[in-house]
Amino acid sequence: MPLLETSKGTLFYAESSPPPLILIHGSASSHLGWPAELRRFPNRRVLTIDLPGHGRATGSAHTTISAYADSVLALMQALLVPKAVLVGHSMGGAIALHMGLHMQEHVSGLVLIGSGAFLPVSRFILDNILSNKQVVIEKINQWSWAKAADASMQVLGLKALQEVPAETIHADYSACNQFDLRDRLPEIQVPALVIGGTADKMTPLAYSELLAERLPRATLKIVEGGGHWMMLEHPSVVAGYVAEWFNTYEN
Repeated sequence: MPLLETSKGTLFYAESSPPPLILIHGSASSHLGWPAELRRFPNRRVLTIDLPGHGRATGSAHTTISAYADSVLALMQALLVPKAVLVGHSMGGAIALHMGLHMQEHVSGLVLIGSGAFLPVSRFILDNILSNKQVVIEKINQWSWAKAADASMQVLGLKALQEVPAETIHADYSACNQFDLRDRLPEIQVPALVIGGTADKMTPLAYSELLAERLPRATLKIVEGGGHWMMLEHPSVVAGYVAEWFNTYEN
């Protein structure tokens, strides 16, 4: 429990509010990749973060999921947050899973959106992003949206990728490509909500189904027609699933 230095000395306090949500973005993204429905989730403190080397954060992008997990834990410790519900999209889900396994005392629950226990990356991306960024990000953007996704969102998605340094994209996808917790999922004992999209080309629905099958306390929800950016394509659906899950596992 926290101790706080005040003008009247060191005081102790305990909070009775529910654990906050920490929104952890995916590869080549930032806090802007989350819809308002999750960033302003009702009756809950929400921390929407930029990982090192992304968005407004300083430093360089990491090349391992464990290094990103250490950064999230450092943020929690700096903010005196002992435990949180980790909401991760894609690579962010891998970070959340790593913390659920190795830092379980700091994790109240997991929400895994368009993610997986392993995240193999196309050699096309890894081999070409540093030398031919525009061609690669156009393909990434194409794979990231359902065909029915709003065209303006797809345009904004490509623009956002154009603003990310190629070195950051390469680092993120290298971290994903090394990640594999398939054999250790049964060790993650915290409650988990797994959300997958039927039109996700980057992390196909089978990845979410595997998580739900092997995580001991998992619930699977499916976004019909949802692409990899399902929380932007269908924000009310995804936020509704999260709210429903909270009502189930916290009550």
